[in-house]
Amino acid sequence: MVERNQQWGSAGSKSRAMPRPASAHRPTCAFAFVLLRWAPMHPLASHLAPLIDEDLDRLRTIVAEWVVNASTLEERACYRRFGVELSALKRRIAARSEPPSEEEVEIALTALLALAGRASRDEARRRGLGS
Repeated sequence: MVERNQQWGSAGSKSRAMPRPASAHRPTCAFAFVLLRWAPMHPLASHLAPLIDEDLDRLRTIVAEWVVNASTLEERACYRRFGVELSALKRRIAARSEPPSEEEVEIALTALLALAGRASRDEARRRGLGS
């Protein structure tokens, strides 16, 4: 996991500091689908994976920081949708008979980011067509 995360500039450890990718190399929700096919994982997913057992408010606070720091409206919409869907993911994880590994959680979070990005792009297109 350390090797994958080093590309995005995070320490790859279980530190609690939120990774802050450089804006020039910052991955967006639009690239989350690509990240699913070609690791590394999204830095937000990497940051949240070890914290997934913490309370939902703490996780949403972290996501809210990403919403505020997003560089485009599309990114903000993606992160907002991701934050809303996070509770459903936590419920699914809690319902499992065996807890997933941190890597599995990271993959699930990256997939959720990809789906949130696709849904927010689709919604933006529908709004554009409806105008």
